[in-house]
Amino acid sequence: MKIKLMAFDLDNTLFNKEGKLEESTKAILHKCMDSGVVVTIATGRMFPSAKKIADEIETDAPIICYNGACLRGRNDEKPLMLQPVAGDVQKEIAQICKDRGLFLQMYANDEIYVTEHNHYSQSDPDSKNAPVNEIGDFTKIDLMSTPKMMIYNTSEFITKLEAEMEEKYNGRAYFAQSASTLLEIMDCSVNKGFALKNLADTLGIKQEEVAAFGDNSNDFEMVEWAGMGVSVSNAVESLKSVSQYIAKNERNKGVEEAINYFFENDMI
Repeated sequence: MKIKLMAFDLDNTLFNKEGKLEESTKAILHKCMDSGVVVTIATGRMFPSAKKIADEIETDAPIICYNGACLRGRNDEKPLMLQPVAGDVQKEIAQICKDRGLFLQMYANDEIYVTEHNHYSQSDPDSKNAPVNEIGDFTKIDLMSTPKMMIYNTSEFITKLEAEMEEKYNGRAYFAQSASTLLEIMDCSVNKGFALKNLADTLGIKQEEVAAFGDNSNDFEMVEWAGMGVSVSNAVESLKSVSQYIAKNERNKGVEEAINYFFENDMI
């Protein structure tokens, strides 16, 4: 069975250590597309950030962003799919963040909303591609429809908070990490795997004809679902446990390694 669709996480997977897309990576993705493979991005980042990379890659495939809460063509005004976090969950988490003094970030209409501008908001790569609006107290406003909520903190705190939140919101929200210092919160019905299946079904591509590449827990569902799940060597162990191919190299070099393996073994 040939691979007909490839989905790539960005940070710490398709990007190098500096968070950049290397020319060698773009070249091998173009080789895949020239061979008839559909290449898409599957990222926790917001749409404007994902579109920027899709434009650079020159792929016309719909983009998976906000960890699977949104599926949107890079030149489309409206999403093909958009699933916001449930309103009651938003309010509860906003209150928890206020009570504990936690930094909270939300999104609406391709813009970022934060409690306050600080080192967290400034360190977010999305902030370089979209307006950042300071809200102050989220509990005192009518909350916008948001595809993702995000909490920044130390790695140790985020690990404990994720466990606590998963127990508290079991079946009401989906939690994942794209980095050890980020807790990302989406609607319970979505994840990257859900969106990738949606895209594959739309394109008439079978599960076994899909390859998914990732490094962290927010990639788990799509790597597990894909016929060929790929973990780069810097991936978390839980992701490697559900991968068919574990690269010897890190980040983009691991991606290039895996794709070369697929070409060498007539899988593309």
